[in-house]
Amino acid sequence: MARNISPESIEPPQERIDSGTGKLMVAVAFGFDLFQGVVGLTPFVGWVLSPMIGLIIWLTFWIWLKLHGVSVVESVERMAILFGGFLVELVPILNILPVWTLTIFVTVLLVQREDKKKIKEFYENIKS
Repeated sequence: MARNISPESIEPPQERIDSGTGKLMVAVAFGFDLFQGVVGLTPFVGWVLSPMIGLIIWLTFWIWLKLHGVSVVESVERMAILFGGFLVELVPILNILPVWTLTIFVTVLLVQREDKKKIKEFYENIKS
C-alpha cells in the first residue's frame, strides 16, 4: 500500500556544520597548531611529544566531526585530507606548520559544500 507523503511532511536536509561552528573549529585548530608548534620547537622532548599531541588533536576533531554527523571515511576527499594532515603532523619540524588549521578549514568547506548541494537538490526535487 503506497503512502501519500506531502512535501510539507518531509524534513529538508540540515547543515551539519554551520558557519559559527566551522569558524570555532578552525580557531581551535589554530590554537592547537600554536601549541604544537611551541612544543615542537623544543629540542628532543618536543620532537617526541609533538607527534603524540598530533594524535590527540586528530582524535579531538574526529570526535567533534562525528558529533556533527560527519564521518571521516564517508568521503575519499575528506579521508585524504584528514589522514594526510595527520601524517604530516607526525613528522618532526614539519609539524610546526599550521597543518591542522588548513586541514580543518578545508574539511569544513567540503562538508558545507556537500550540505548545500544536498539542500539545493532536495528543494529542486520537491518543485518537480
